[in-house]
Amino acid sequence: MWDTRCDKVAAIAQVPALRDRLRVCWEGADKSKNCGECEKCRRTYLNFLATGSEPGEFLKGIDRSRLAQINPRNVSQRNFLRDIIKTAQANGIREPWVEELRRNLQPVPKRKGFAPRVKGALAQVRRIFPS
Repeated sequence: MWDTRCDKVAAIAQVPALRDRLRVCWEGADKSKNCGECEKCRRTYLNFLATGSEPGEFLKGIDRSRLAQINPRNVSQRNFLRDIIKTAQANGIREPWVEELRRNLQPVPKRKGFAPRVKGALAQVRRIFPS
């Protein structure tokens, strides 16, 4: 029926009664409403924006400046966010959050030289406290 979550949200956006009552949050303290802070709440709001859909009452009043500050915790979340970027580009969305989200998905460079520093620290400890 839908290929992506963005497709699903675009369909939901067409029915204001569904859109305004949409509940996606499972992390917030009050399970009867969306918290607006967790990854899933913000990602769903970004789905609306990426499709060019009006979010309506869904997370009305959310701090939009923090929307794209999502640090994905797993491959699945990374893939959902990639789909949001792809959908936004396909719809000609050029908002600052698109670039911020893209930056957040860049691989984190691995720290070089960590193992040698640990070995060096252990060698110092052994010199100070010989067996």
